[in-house]
Amino acid sequence: MKEQKYLKSQWGTVLKARADDVRADMLEMVEIIGVHAKALAKSGNIAIAYYEIDGKNGYLYSHSQVNYLTHPIAEYNLFVLVKDNRKFSTLIVDSDGTIGEGFNRFTDSEAKILEEIASTFSNGSSGSIELFTDNQTCSSCEYVIEQFEEMYPNIHINVYYEKSITKHNR
Repeated sequence: MKEQKYLKSQWGTVLKARADDVRADMLEMVEIIGVHAKALAKSGNIAIAYYEIDGKNGYLYSHSQVNYLTHPIAEYNLFVLVKDNRKFSTLIVDSDGTIGEGFNRFTDSEAKILEEIASTFSNGSSGSIELFTDNQTCSSCEYVIEQFEEMYPNIHINVYYEKSITKHNR
């Protein structure tokens, strides 16, 4: 069995448990609203962040396939959605990790969470973010994290993930 990075930290384990709860909640939601999207609850990437910044704290949730208010699950206000005015550039990356091929990753869970935090706090803010994602961050999300850290040098980010990226498990 591959090493599960979230087990190396109490925060990683806590956030992984929340991700499992969110997936279970999604299964209930799709049944209630009659969406033919059970695959949605079982697939896609979920990211969860706990932040403590400038004396404020909270959790943010994101799903890679819930991006706009038009999505039936968006009405539950559980997930961070794509921002109209994004602060960070994302890359075009395919499922094998090849940059320049595939699709633009602005809908990736990690990117949406960091965009939400960036839209809430100022560049002089300080604190920390504990970020769990089902899948190891791709090149585009790593790039977003780098941009975030440059723009917010006093906010420290710890990233935890369950599944390592390989060409065969993406």
